Amino acid sequence: MTYYYAYLWDCGPVSRHNRFVLAVENVMTTGGQALLSVLTESEEFAETAVSWYYGEGLFILREWGMCRQIRSTFLRNISGKAPCGSMILLYKKQYFSYSNGQLSLSVFQNGESPNFTNHTGENCKFGKIKAGDSALLCSNSLFSNMAPEVILRKLNGAHQPGQALEPEEKIQKSFDEIKRRIRSRGGKEEIAAIFIQTDK
Repeated sequence: MTYYYAYLWDCGPVSRHNRFVLAVENVMTTGGQALLSVLTESEEFAETAVSWYYGEGLFILREWGMCRQIRSTFLRNISGKAPCGSMILLYKKQYFSYSNGQLSLSVFQNGESPNFTNHTGENCKFGKIKAGDSALLCSNSLFSNMAPEVILRKLNGAHQPGQALEPEEKIQKSFDEIKRRIRSRGGKEEIAAIFIQTDK
């Protein structure tokens, strides 16, 4: 299974600086693609998550796959040590997600039936990924400016055959269109998002 990703990161017309931190770490292992995505307001959270990924996470994935040890070592490194943030780790046909606080909303959806999960408080979850599924980490400001169904329809519609662009270029163009539409409507909030899509 192949994961494609793109991101939206725009401070808006009010602030000159992005307060959000995005991190995407993509590694090809002998067992397949491993992808870590992080969205947070804390550089410390992002740095700690990426450090854990290369220091412990990849080793565990290679040796045992997506297992409880992933959760325990991640929490040992993150919980109580870094401020709020959200992350998704994908490997083969499984994912592990973590969210601490109300910073972002994680979405996993299949086909035309999106399933929205808004995490409040500390939340960890394991799950399976099927071909055509997608995942979205985003700031709450994204959905306050545009309906979730519209966003997902544009992003999922980006990966269509018969176009010359690469899958990630198509997704990125859709993100650029979403940003233009939000700004043309007068949206001034900072918005940040990472979208991940599996091949169909």
